[in-house]
Amino acid sequence: MQERFADVALPLDPAWPSLAARRAAYAGDPDQVHAWIERAQAELDRGHPGLALLVGNDLHFLDRERERARDLLVAGYRALGRDALAEIVIAHDRHRDLASVDAYAG
Repeated sequence: MQERFADVALPLDPAWPSLAARRAAYAGDPDQVHAWIERAQAELDRGHPGLALLVGNDLHFLDRERERARDLLVAGYRALGRDALAEIVIAHDRHRDLASVDAYAG
């Protein structure tokens, strides 16, 4: 299976669960989610940021494990030299609970 995130191809283990299976786990299997987070962090530590971006994005989108989502996304983007995207993640995380953000105010 291959997914893409941030224009990076993610060659995943064929046994890696589909998006639907991951969403089900995120909704009700915290042990599995924590195992995925640890695996993503381990791969990131080995210089492979793809899984960190995938898991971080899943967590961010589903509004789960906010701190871990932010950390995985920031580290993944920085590992790819995409510091501007890392800074956007940080800014978005800081203001995550705002009802609305007027990007054009000023």
